[in-house]
Amino acid sequence: MQSPEVNYPAVLPNSMGIFYYVKGERWIKEALQSAQSVKAAMSNIKIAIVLVF
Repeated sequence: MQSPEVNYPAVLPNSMGIFYYVKGERWIKEALQSAQSVKAAMSNIKIAIVLVF
């Protein structure tokens, strides 16, 4: 079984937002959906999505 190539969002102490690191179309879509959900709940949080090719 292949593990997913995505690091799910994590808010670390002293951080100012959420960082997604994704590879592949499926995981890009997942990150975008998650980021929209996070923004709906926490509108002031900063979000970064990094695409890996």
